[in-house]
Amino acid sequence: MKRLLIALLSLVLLLACVPTPEEDAVKQKDTVAMVDTVLEANANDSDGAKNAVKDQMPGRLVWDYRTETRQVPVNGDVPIRIMTDSTFPLLRCERRQFTAEEKIAIAKALLGTDKVYAWQYQLTKEDLEREIEDALREISPEEKAETMKDFGMTEADWDALMEKRQERLVSLQEKYRNLEDGVPLVLSEWDGMIEGGGQLFLVGAPDQTDEYLKYSHVAHFEGPEDPKDVSVSFMRKGERDRMPKSEAEGELLGNPVVTRIETDAYNVPIEGTNLVPAVLIAKMQQILAPFGSFTVADVFSVKEYDGMRCRISMTPLYYGDAAATFLTLSSRGKDEEESHGYRLWPRETVVATWDENGLCDFDWNFPLRVTEVVSDNCPLLPFDEIESIAKQQINRVYATEYWSDASITITGVTLGLVRIAEPYQMDQALLVPVWCFFGTVEKPGFYTWNYGADEPLLMINAIDGTIIDPEAGY
Repeated sequence: MKRLLIALLSLVLLLACVPTPEEDAVKQKDTVAMVDTVLEANANDSDGAKNAVKDQMPGRLVWDYRTETRQVPVNGDVPIRIMTDSTFPLLRCERRQFTAEEKIAIAKALLGTDKVYAWQYQLTKEDLEREIEDALREISPEEKAETMKDFGMTEADWDALMEKRQERLVSLQEKYRNLEDGVPLVLSEWDGMIEGGGQLFLVGAPDQTDEYLKYSHVAHFEGPEDPKDVSVSFMRKGERDRMPKSEAEGELLGNPVVTRIETDAYNVPIEGTNLVPAVLIAKMQQILAPFGSFTVADVFSVKEYDGMRCRISMTPLYYGDAAATFLTLSSRGKDEEESHGYRLWPRETVVATWDENGLCDFDWNFPLRVTEVVSDNCPLLPFDEIESIAKQQINRVYATEYWSDASITITGVTLGLVRIAEPYQMDQALLVPVWCFFGTVEKPGFYTWNYGADEPLLMINAIDGTIIDPEAGY
């Protein structure tokens, strides 16, 4: 619950700083009608003609104009990136859940060894006595009164919580009896998270000392409140402790300098290092190979106080060579009319950071699994129509007096798959071809908004021309 509240608070803060349209989107959204349009177009295509995406698109986007309402200058001269060499599909997907075998395989690949063990430690009788004492306190009348007051609980809410707390007490008491009877007791240190999908692995023999466990290489499979929201994280030995704790111990910490590396420089070592992005990309693809095909989304050089690093973001190839460009954060109820019952569904990311000593960290968050190919040949709107919609929407968003002194620079344009919500579905979504426009919005003397890989400036459904709202999820 705590994580959910934090996520919702972050969402509110994000919405507070992102400009929103003063009017409705250019076209009304109808996901069902969009799917029907694709299926009808495919049914009428008796010759089986394919929508050769790259043949229809210009190589670059060149903009130099002013918005109609406030005369805000909009400039850009960037290549158009198409995330497929053939046609775009329309896919239905769900949250992917890793099996125990897959978790172990990922841990072995990340840790570079077959000697992978669950992180374990030995509980003493005193440890369990403290745990039981705490569990008894949690079911006391005093705890009930305080908890119900603090959280506004009803009697039914408390009864449900009490049931879980009593189960925990019974489990601890059973473990205590087993320990007294001489039965060996070895538990996972992350025992509370294992039920939600969490699991921890390390390199080394299981009888290593606590000091070794504390600083071991770690691959962590985390299951938040919803067990389906599985994330995979890896952190190299000592990574948590490498940063100075104070100015006296090292340089004054500042924000790292992150610079995007263009495709034509992948074979060039990052300045002052032997880090070659193309080599690291190959290593990352090798790690991910057992779980599907992946392609590069972005590559960055990262300058930190203790040296240079290379950060690589990958995206799965969900069907053929069609890749995602941005997988939206959706926050919605079962019905589009509801204002409650929201569930966060963060976007899928696969990111790794490397330095000259190897892999520093790795995160694969909220993976997806394709369950149905609705169409392998989506009809797409002409690019000149997409351009017209984009300019209309930019004019709508930046139509108030507040933006009269602003300027907009387009830094990238990509056509790729984006996850959008389906009506009345909480665990199922669609992967749809969407145009993502990236850029900056500068308000002199005040602030510059950067709409990069994590937050596009504008997203347009390539099938029906509707505007995608990453916060609403569609």
